[in-house]
Amino acid sequence: MSSEDNELSPKHNLFGRASEFIGRSYSRFERYVTNIKHPLLIIIIAGIILRLILLPFSFNADMRFWGWIVDIIDNDYGLYSTEGYYYAPVWGYVLGISSFIGKLIGITDYGALIVQFVPYMSESYTVFDYVMSIGFSFIAKFPLILADIVTGLLLHRFVKTITNDEVKAVMAAALWMLCPLVLIETNVHGMPDNISALFLLLTVMLTYERKYFSAGVAFSFSMMVKIFPVCFAFVLVIWLFKKEGWNFNGLKKVGMAVLASITGFILLNIPSILSKNIWETMRFFTDRLGISTARMNELLPLSRIVIILIVILIISAVIWMLFKERIIGFREKIRTMDAIQRDRLAIRITITVTLMMMVAVGVYSVISVTGIGDAGAAQYFESIAMKVMIIVALISVALALFIAYRFAFSGELTDGKLFTALLLTSSFLFIWMPLPQYPVAVLPMMILYVVIVDRRFFIPFIMFTICMTLYEIAMGGITAFFSVASFTNLIDISVITSFLDFYTSKSFFVEPNTIFIVLFGAIAYVSMIYIPFKWLREHNWGRLE
Repeated sequence: MSSEDNELSPKHNLFGRASEFIGRSYSRFERYVTNIKHPLLIIIIAGIILRLILLPFSFNADMRFWGWIVDIIDNDYGLYSTEGYYYAPVWGYVLGISSFIGKLIGITDYGALIVQFVPYMSESYTVFDYVMSIGFSFIAKFPLILADIVTGLLLHRFVKTITNDEVKAVMAAALWMLCPLVLIETNVHGMPDNISALFLLLTVMLTYERKYFSAGVAFSFSMMVKIFPVCFAFVLVIWLFKKEGWNFNGLKKVGMAVLASITGFILLNIPSILSKNIWETMRFFTDRLGISTARMNELLPLSRIVIILIVILIISAVIWMLFKERIIGFREKIRTMDAIQRDRLAIRITITVTLMMMVAVGVYSVISVTGIGDAGAAQYFESIAMKVMIIVALISVALALFIAYRFAFSGELTDGKLFTALLLTSSFLFIWMPLPQYPVAVLPMMILYVVIVDRRFFIPFIMFTICMTLYEIAMGGITAFFSVASFTNLIDISVITSFLDFYTSKSFFVEPNTIFIVLFGAIAYVSMIYIPFKWLREHNWGRLE
């Protein structure tokens, strides 16, 4: 499947010239890596320098939120004992450790109220009057920088293990360490999606090395930072079965990995389990479903969840014992079925299940509004509209399942097929318009495909990361300079406020910030969906061959 010898055809337009330049840059960088000593060390040092340069710049909104969380932790309230923290616990633990280290080295000044920003707080562009200090930026971002370095080193080691090619291994590390999207999300936005990426990559590496229990623990850690990696479970389970056999031994290994994931989940949530508010750890997800975590803690405490899981396990075992022969016969029938007929069946099942889930979400939306009382048509419409992202996300899950199905029937297991399945899962994961930080969690999967399988996807990958970076800059914009303007003499605050006056002005009927966000968001979305479209077009629309 590798196409390293293919020439990039020049095009007489701006996009073509940019693509040609990026392609030539890749080749030049490969020659550079080949001819220098210690290329990995140079890449890591260059990545660290870029991160330290960007460290003083912070988007105002999220960094202010992290400061709020640290205040909650410092006052011994606990992550979920008061309003304010809506994420899974991993990032909260990291911020707590960062705060502790900050105190040890004397960083206790977290920020200040800057009165010049008060007039802009009511604007649609998100601005806070409390600006976090550069010292706080250091303690909040330092763990993220460490995670970036570890991820770069792991990519190098994994690619070197698979290909025995030092140049490809260094290229993988470089695509992560020097990636503009990773740089801005880690060091300006200060988002922890790179921690999820680290543990997802570790999951893939450990599964490749057949260390399934450790892989399961790493997978739970990845999901407890951001939920997106859950869609990779389907491909990973199929991969495990293909390596260990479609038999009891394979089932036993899958069970081991699932048990490890549950163990990791429990370890991460021990404080919430002891305080009996386990559902608060999933508030970032339940809020988007319109589900009250207090009600869920009342209806489904951990003890009841465990009982339900045990009952499901017993029922599954009974069904297996009673219908073992029929299940095996059905499996053999599916295995020997004509490929086209089997694909049609799989497509019908996927569409049916997806539509059923979408209807269930719609019905739930209506029921949740009906419970309010005196609900009008507008409220019903708003409730359903708020669930649109969930409905589209269900389509992403269905596509992930279909990719796993295709992977299962792709014949002999090869590295190329594995990394193709991971790329496609990554690409279809965000068919809804994601915020720029979300794709960071899956970038290592894309990098593995570009470096190991098909370098023709280097250009789409680079264009995608650049477009997503511009989208992020359009969203955060001038707020990245708040800390520098407030705590140094490098930029005058009046320059910032002048820009805010323009960015939030209504002289164009639509505020300029809205225009920039919509424009760059659309460009970023197109660059993202181009990757799976290009693959499908070049590979018989979906055959993992």
